[in-house]
This record gives sequence, C-alpha cells and structure tokens, in this order.
Amino acid sequence: MDVKMGQWAGMQAPLLSLALLLPLLLFKPPLCCSQSTQGGPQDGPHFGFTQAVYHATVYENSAARTYANSKVKMGIHLALRSWEIRYRITSGDDEGLFKAEEFVLGDFCFLRIRTKGGNAAILNREIQDNYVLTVKASVKGDAFLETWTKVSIQVLDMNDLRPLFSPTTYSVTIAESTPLRTSIAQVTATDADIGSNGEFYYFFKEKMELFAVHPTSGVVSLSGKLNVDEQSRYDLEILAVDRGMKLYGNNGVSSTAKLFVHVERVNEHAPMMNVVTHSPSWLDKNPVYAMVTVDDLDEGINGEIDSVDIAKDRGTPQKYSVAKLVHIIVKKQQIEEAKFEKEMYEIEARDKADKGNQRFSVSTLKIILEDVNDCPPLFIPSVYKAKALEDLPLGTVVAWLETLDPDLGLGGQVRYSLANDYNGWFEVDGASGAIRLTKELDYETQQFYNLTVKAKDKGRPVSLLSVTFVEVEVVDVNENLYAPYFSHFALTGLVKENARIGTTLLQVTANDDDTGRDGEIQYSIRDGSGLGRFAIDEET
Repeated sequence: MDVKMGQWAGMQAPLLSLALLLPLLLFKPPLCCSQSTQGGPQDGPHFGFTQAVYHATVYENSAARTYANSKVKMGIHLALRSWEIRYRITSGDDEGLFKAEEFVLGDFCFLRIRTKGGNAAILNREIQDNYVLTVKASVKGDAFLETWTKVSIQVLDMNDLRPLFSPTTYSVTIAESTPLRTSIAQVTATDADIGSNGEFYYFFKEKMELFAVHPTSGVVSLSGKLNVDEQSRYDLEILAVDRGMKLYGNNGVSSTAKLFVHVERVNEHAPMMNVVTHSPSWLDKNPVYAMVTVDDLDEGINGEIDSVDIAKDRGTPQKYSVAKLVHIIVKKQQIEEAKFEKEMYEIEARDKADKGNQRFSVSTLKIILEDVNDCPPLFIPSVYKAKALEDLPLGTVVAWLETLDPDLGLGGQVRYSLANDYNGWFEVDGASGAIRLTKELDYETQQFYNLTVKAKDKGRPVSLLSVTFVEVEVVDVNENLYAPYFSHFALTGLVKENARIGTTLLQVTANDDDTGRDGEIQYSIRDGSGLGRFAIDEET
C-alpha cells in the first residue's frame, strides 16, 4: 500500500485506532529488521525499525518542506506508549538538504523525510540523483534505546533544462541543380533531462517552402527547386523545443541554431570531344596523329575550354603534345616504333569553371605506328661452339641458331644461310636455324670445322643481316676392334757375356688388323727371368 508521508501532517487518530491500541499493548510487538543498541535489557520490549533499508522518492527543485514519498511506511512500532522517539540524520546528507521528522499515530511512530527550507541548497538530479541517508532513532530519557536504518532517496527528474545546440551555427554549400528531397545538413541538440522531459522537436522559426527539417533527427532536406539567379544564400533559424510545449508564444524553454545555405551556379555540361585519328608515314618530319574538336554547351566561363591534354602521357619528356589552338596531336620526341605496333591514350578536355567545380570528359585515342626496319637480327649468343662425335648419323643437328629482331612484320622475320658449308658437310634450316650433318665425319681426317652463318630479315625496301661463326669440334670415337698378335710364338736370341749395354739382340714383330691409330702397336716386356736386364723399343 502506498503511503505518502506528507499526508499524515495534521491528521488525528480515528476512534477505531484508539479502540485497538489496548489489545495491541497486551501482545508482543512484531520483530523488526533493526536491532537496539547494546547495553539495553535483553528481556525488555523490542525497539527497532520495521526495515533495515527504506526507499523513497522526491522531485528535483522541490520547495522547502516537501516530503519524500515511500511505498511502505517507515518507522518503529511503539512497544510502550511511554516512548518518546526522536529521529535524526547522522550521515549521507553532507549538504544539509534533508530533515528527519517523527509523527506518532496509534502504536506507530512514523519516520518522515522532508526537504529543508531557508538557505538550504536545491535538489538537482543532473548533479546527484540518489542519496543514502543513515537515520538514528532514540528514546528520550533512555540512553540505551537506540537503533539505525538506511533511507535511499531517488531524486526524480523535472523538465527544468532546455535543449542546447552544439554547434549553434552551421554552413553548407549546395549546387542549384541539387535534386529534391536531398539531405543537405543535419543540426544536433541535446537535453540533459531524462524520459519524456529530455525529448524535443526541431522546427523552423519561420515557415520555409524550399527546405524541410525532420522533427526528431534534425536532418534538413531540400523541398523546392533552387535558382541561383533569384537567391544565392538562405539564412535559416531552427528551434529545438521541448516536447509538449507550444511552438509560438512559449515561455522560452527552447534554443536556436542558424543554418546558412549557399547556392552555387551549376556547371551542367562536360566538354564534348570529336577525335579524328590519322596514320602518318614514317617519312613525315612532323607527323600528325589525331585532330580533336571540343565543344561545351554551358554558358559563360563554364562553357569555355581550359585544356586538352593526353591523360596517360606523363613521361619526361612526353611522346606527344597537343597544339592548343587547333587541338592537333603531334609527335614530341623520337619514338622507337619497333617496340610496339599501337598505343592507347586518353585525351582529357576540361572547362574553365572554378576549381573544384570543373567538368571534364575523356576520349580514347588509338595511335597506330608504322614500323621501320631499323634493327638487324641479333645472334644469341654472338659466337657458337659445338662438339660432334665422329660416328654421328647423317641429319643429326649439331647446333641451333637463335636471333632476336624487334622489328615488326616482315622486318622481324629472319632467314638463315651458310656462307661456307665445307663442300656440303653441313646445312642450315633457313627458318629454324638448325645446323645438320650431311656427310660422315672422320676424326683422323679433320678435327675442326669453322662455319660462317648469315641471318637476314625480310624488311622492305631494305633488308638487314648479321653474321656469326660456328666452331664444330669432331670428337674421336674408339674403333679398336682387333687385338695385336705376334708372328712367332717363341724366339731365341744369343748374347755374349761381355756385350755392351744397348747391344741389339733380336727383333720381334706383331700385327694389328685395325686401321689408323687403332692399328698402331706399342711393345713392352711383361715378365721373365731377365726382367730388368733387358729392354725393348716401344715402337720397333
């Protein structure tokens, strides 16, 4: 049951309460949550608050002598009618905002908390929204009867603060072509009150037809068509008004922000380009690659052309340049045409509108270059060396030739030929550069062949050629098929005992059916009783 403590002031006990008082005194009072102080008689009547902690509320900015409200009754049951109880706040009220009072009704001494009057400070929820008071209860004339309780007082909010803008001044710049319903700005205000007291709405101070403000988000949007020739600036005043207050004729609990809207003349059209390409001859001294015509439909400075540039030609120096008056693209530096067949560029045209408001257009330009046959074939490597076994079959590739020619078209196509082929011993494939064997090799006959090879492109009107040298080394292959044999199995020789060293005793003869070096024979003494005393000539 809700009990408003302020309602007890001036009330008199009903007769029914007096009738019930005597039976209550005959029974033991109910136990309470607080304990009496030490030193009191243990078998005496109980003295204590009904609860250890109470909860009450009071509005901020309350007038003096405003009582806090509690949903339960706060206080002590009077076990003895002779008790004269006094309440006092002992802690939790450093600023002296509250006072504890007692009010007796029947057998109950109510505890009432109220705000002080006089010079006491005013409750302000935004500074402190809760107080926990310690209240002491004592009985007059009995030092042993004391008890304490806690009272938590919640300060309730009052709508005492106005919304505040931060910042208070806003400025935006928009184009006159801005579409309707476009959000152009947002104002922001805050209110330190809570609940519905902290809610507010945004309004224009004066009615506006070209602009609208959202009442809760503060977003300002365009609601009408702009014309910079009629008006280039709008000064708007926006109110933040507490919820439920009258917009006009209010008591001043609102705040104002200013929004300055600047309207810019729009640069509607981008330059339009017409590009006509041209493929000059490589013989032209000052070749022209394209002619560009630029037009802009805007009026005034927005319709004047400020520049025409090649957007992707930012090298140093540039390959191409643009003649400003007639917009002719010409070659600015010597170009290595052999490196590419065509180039893609972007031509950019800008008008003379204010910086940041300029418009531009981009067109793609393809420049096709006529290649010049100015690079002879380059052998890789510049000189070749190869080895070939003397028993290689005919048609074997002994070397591969490779060239690099960066020219395009026929100028980059290469044919190979032999300047000398050693009477048909070798041949070269004109397209692949493969050198093949056309006759059998013989190491015993010739060990090296030095070939001269030409590489010539098909360029017109002039073809270019290069020369390289190929050294072919013939590698010997062991063809020894037969073992040597002696013409006699055993021979007998005589020598005098005093013969001189180096005296010829006899000659042995061996034969070998192999030819060439494989048929040559070397002699040596292998073993026997005369080993070390006789010697044999290796060749004879």
